Amino acid sequence: MNVARERATAKTVLVFQHSPCETLGTIADALDTTGVTAQYIRPFIGEPIPTHMGEASGLIVMGGPMGVYERSRYPFLLDEMRLIEQAIRADKPVLGVCLGSQVLAATLGAKVVRGKQKEIGWYRVTLTESVASDRLWVGVEPAFLAFHWHGDIFDLPSGAVLLASSDLTSCQAFRYGRNAYGLLFHLEVTEGIVQDMVNAFSDELREAKADGAEILSKTREQLPRLRRVGGVVFRRWANLLEQDSAMSAQAGGMMTQSIRGYYGHDHDRLDDLFKQFQAFKRNNLPKAKNSFRRFKIGLQRHIVWEEEILFPLFEEKTGMKGMGPTEVMRMEHRQIKQLLEAIHQNLQRQDSEHDSEEAALLEVLGAHNQKEEQILYPAIDQQLSEQERRDVFAKMERVAEDPDPRCCGG
Repeated sequence: MNVARERATAKTVLVFQHSPCETLGTIADALDTTGVTAQYIRPFIGEPIPTHMGEASGLIVMGGPMGVYERSRYPFLLDEMRLIEQAIRADKPVLGVCLGSQVLAATLGAKVVRGKQKEIGWYRVTLTESVASDRLWVGVEPAFLAFHWHGDIFDLPSGAVLLASSDLTSCQAFRYGRNAYGLLFHLEVTEGIVQDMVNAFSDELREAKADGAEILSKTREQLPRLRRVGGVVFRRWANLLEQDSAMSAQAGGMMTQSIRGYYGHDHDRLDDLFKQFQAFKRNNLPKAKNSFRRFKIGLQRHIVWEEEILFPLFEEKTGMKGMGPTEVMRMEHRQIKQLLEAIHQNLQRQDSEHDSEEAALLEVLGAHNQKEEQILYPAIDQQLSEQERRDVFAKMERVAEDPDPRCCGG
């Protein structure tokens, strides 16, 4: 056995646990089957949230009794949101369960509020037509009884795909991008977890007028079917860690993702955010501001990646410092920043009619991205070794966000 190779290819997923009784449950079975190690982080007992994803292949955010709107009381929730956003930017798989789905939704700009009533017990979940093209849910039976234990709800985040609803709650499951999934219901529970929740949260049972003994009886009846559904969905999610982790090595070949592939995907992600901004601009200004803020922060960070990491390395390799394609890109970056600031000022004035700067930005970005993806990025890939590409991605993850507090009232 090649121990060095085994260690290099081992996958780890970070797991945020918010309550002693809300563990991975059957998710752990899927991780074990695919050779993924779970690294638990328990902020409810003071364990700190990492500032960077590091070499972790993905992120799981579990349930808990706190509310997303209680961030002043539970400041670690804000740290979790920052890491979730980092994972999404890196296209690393994310799974949010119950509270975790609420934290994911809030990270994506959705408002999380108290529902009209708590949803505790076994209730039907109905899948939407969108699951037909979803990598986790395609082929799963269209409706089944799932276990629920929540009082908070949220709207579908802008740009996300609705995957499931219940009679009481319209957004029970969603996907954002390719790899980020939120499940408000509990697909992962075991009989032991349900028993522990009934014991630990008896006050919530009384508030919801729910019968713990009845819940446990129904649990024994419904768990086999739920485990079948969960087995399929969680195994597919675990496989995403192998298929799509943007910064990790691929099994066997140890090939790092290309610069062109990763940066091109980030171009697509930013394009989607700008489209969201334009879609909301005339009828939902708060959502428009949120989408533009995320677009602006993401684009600024993308430019820092290029100008402080990628371009200097290319110039060192080729000797084309102060000239050549990277200097052209820097000139265009200055133009892009000016247009970003002009759009920001229009938003501050709540001026939704003057959009010439938006048209200009789209034109400049379209041509700029095309030159990078067709000429510059392939040239950089040719110049860099596998190790140098891995070093580039590692340096990128260490670049802190710069969330301009002035931007769009954010």
